[in-house]
Amino acid sequence: MISHFPPLYKDELFYSVLARYHQRSGNDSSKETLRDLFGKSSNTAISDFSGDLSLLCQRIGSDNYNPIDIIRYHTLLPYFIPFISQEHGEKQINQMTSGQNAVSVALGLAASTVKETNNFRFCRKCFDEETAIVGEAYWHRAHQLPGVLICHKHKGSLIESNIPYRNKANKHNLIPLDEKAIKYGKEILFPENYLNPLVFISEQSYRLLNDGNLLRSTKLIRELYLSKLYRRGYITNSNRLRLKKLVPDFLRFFESGFLNFLESDFGENVSDNWFLKGLRKPRVSCHPLRHLLIMMFIEEVIPVEATDEMRIHPFGASPWPCLNKVCNHYKSFTINICEVTTDSKTRKPVGTFICRHCNFTYSRRGPDLVKKDKYKIGRVKKFGEVWLNKLYELNSNREYSIRRIASYLDIDSKTVKRYLEAKSTVNAPKLCEHNNISEKNMKAFLAIRENKPGLSRTELRREVPALYMWLYRNEKEWLLNNLPLAKKPVKTKSRIDWASRDEEYSFLIIKETVNILIEIPLTRVTKTKIAKKLDLLAKFEKSITKVPNSQKILEDVTETTEEFQIRRIRYFAAKFRIDNIPYSKSSLARVAGIKNEFIQNKVDLVLKEETSYFKL
Repeated sequence: MISHFPPLYKDELFYSVLARYHQRSGNDSSKETLRDLFGKSSNTAISDFSGDLSLLCQRIGSDNYNPIDIIRYHTLLPYFIPFISQEHGEKQINQMTSGQNAVSVALGLAASTVKETNNFRFCRKCFDEETAIVGEAYWHRAHQLPGVLICHKHKGSLIESNIPYRNKANKHNLIPLDEKAIKYGKEILFPENYLNPLVFISEQSYRLLNDGNLLRSTKLIRELYLSKLYRRGYITNSNRLRLKKLVPDFLRFFESGFLNFLESDFGENVSDNWFLKGLRKPRVSCHPLRHLLIMMFIEEVIPVEATDEMRIHPFGASPWPCLNKVCNHYKSFTINICEVTTDSKTRKPVGTFICRHCNFTYSRRGPDLVKKDKYKIGRVKKFGEVWLNKLYELNSNREYSIRRIASYLDIDSKTVKRYLEAKSTVNAPKLCEHNNISEKNMKAFLAIRENKPGLSRTELRREVPALYMWLYRNEKEWLLNNLPLAKKPVKTKSRIDWASRDEEYSFLIIKETVNILIEIPLTRVTKTKIAKKLDLLAKFEKSITKVPNSQKILEDVTETTEEFQIRRIRYFAAKFRIDNIPYSKSSLARVAGIKNEFIQNKVDLVLKEETSYFKL
């Protein structure tokens, strides 16, 4: 059992809690502390998504600590939860509870072009306040989020420490926030005109982490986006995005260079960009930071619940009422079909409503502004069999004149006359028979659509050619209103200029290799390291043979283990000589992290060579 486990402070990263425990434990190494906490030496010091929480809580043995609360209040997972499916979120919670896992990979962060912070960040005012109140400071989880460069509380710039956040030299290191850790901190600088949007990102990021009542549905969040865009004229009445207007307006909304500053810029003519992916059905993950950029554009924040304003249909959500006055379901909400078109003169939406029960079809111009608008009829397109039979029934009753029939049916007298003149004693049976066949064929067609919803117009015609043709000849308007939406032709992608891309990649690889070579602490130059830094790992894995020059350069610049050991030896030997610190062969090998059993002939020669410069 673990005794004297430290208290958990508000918004404290769980890594920070473990670091404070290590500081108090008196252990010589962080690895010993992790072994004490988890009972095994395989655990690593994960900064954002701590694992094995059930095991840790069992070893603490206190009811004050439970895995779900730790995940909710002391890890970064709540920041991502609103933008992933419920099933996916529960899976990540279960994995963090039961064991360590690559949650960042499962959330798509490894492949995202939005990069996490390199080093832990902190707010100096928070540090001073916490030190004065509770006697110690701690790493805030809200300060470590991408795009958060300002403290949500004090509205001042954060300071970046020299403590690695992810790519630690020692994966077991647990380093608390103290005066020693912040000694080499540097204030994060940004243009003054970025202040307001960065404050918005900081405040909303903190809200995502700490407000457990926020709307957690990718579908409803998307509806929020589209409803706001619809009201601002960026979506047509047929629910199509006006991309030529929307994309340029979105890019111009932000200060020059701001999107690039947050690694979220794209060109106006780039059709496959993160902004459009965030507005479409959630098939791929979109980083929360980019959702916040969309929120900023639509001047909205994530609500705590869904509202009617989040629906973008100009006539409200289905169902709609049947307005056939003679039908037994008059004013009942039985209509689920509404075809929306645009008035050629006013450019306002026009809705056509079709009742499957009585085939009564009417239309009206929208959008609906008040509740009673649902019960208005602009024009009747088709009365249907139920209405016609009632008309003939009233006409056969001598007590009903033409005017009385018109009043009863709430139509014009001329309309009554027109329909009665079209009916004669000879063709009435044929009309009834035709209506019965129409109703039967319509039901059969709708049944096929419901059973096979994925069929296109052409596939439906091939599926039931005779039925399709009969409806086309006899009920063309109804058929066209009940066909699936026409699919857009798929544009063929332009071919990739691999020669030009090879030249571009070659330059980037050389540039990144130089950056890695000058990194402190020293990092080995590997293909994977370079690819990850350039965000080209997936492309290199799939298409590296198509860029032969890049492939050769990668092979040339990659360091073997022996070469990296030699570089470490030469680096520390030079450092000792500059600082005038005496050293021996064994002390040089030790500081370079090379164990005696792994010293090869060439490495041994370099050790002797570097030691010869400075003899004890």
